[in-house]
Amino acid sequence: MSTSAVNLVLVAARARFAALLPDALIVHTTHDPLDNCLSVYFLHLDQRMSYALDLMDTGHFYRQYRRLMAHWKRLFAADIIDFDYDRFVRAPEASARALFTAPGLEWDPQFLELPRAAGAVKTASVWQVREPLYRRASGRARHYSQEVAPLRAYLSDLLPAGEE
Repeated sequence: MSTSAVNLVLVAARARFAALLPDALIVHTTHDPLDNCLSVYFLHLDQRMSYALDLMDTGHFYRQYRRLMAHWKRLFAADIIDFDYDRFVRAPEASARALFTAPGLEWDPQFLELPRAAGAVKTASVWQVREPLYRRASGRARHYSQEVAPLRAYLSDLLPAGEE
């Protein structure tokens, strides 16, 4: 899962990854459910990605992604590392260090010196990769509390404690 878009296709491809790269680890980036759904919705994706055209459809898609990730974690728990985007933007070094040390890699503070992409970027993150690390996507849903109220109710069992 990306921090700004739910890509169920990649999650569904987990079994193929395991077959092709049996020793690989999957870094599962998590993000606040409401913020994640808003990010997908605000991307104005292609009409063929109909789940992104309606906020409640995005919420349904998010729920299905979480269901599928729970399945993969039951089967491949040792191969999946959760990485909390919201925690990362609040405490980059501690979060990144934990990400690197979880699979036994050595940490180097230079890993946080993120280069800015100068070449072509062909993803929904085209502008984000050109900026330094920022926090504005974390907690974004609080600015739309009325608009996300139905989504909040629908996803209440998936929200972090205190946010339901």
